Amino acid sequence: MTTREASRVNHTANDYCAAETVNFGSLQRIADACEKMAATSEKMGANFDALRNERDYLKKRQDELYAQAEAAGRKIAALRGVITKLRKAAR
Repeated sequence: MTTREASRVNHTANDYCAAETVNFGSLQRIADACEKMAATSEKMGANFDALRNERDYLKKRQDELYAQAEAAGRKIAALRGVITKLRKAAR
């Protein structure tokens, strides 16, 4: 039984396992977990950068589309004014 496995077992009074062995196994499991968290964190960092770039692009695109919609609204209002003016002139 490895020290990692020994640190997971519930020991009874009849079992002999030195406290140092259990502690060493526990520390090894903690170290493994820390390494996994660090690897995951590195992956998340790269993913976070990609998400941030996508957010910036979408925000810029949204602003452009709002500007286009606003300009189209002004063009429609101007054309309606021209139509009204032409109708009044035709009377």
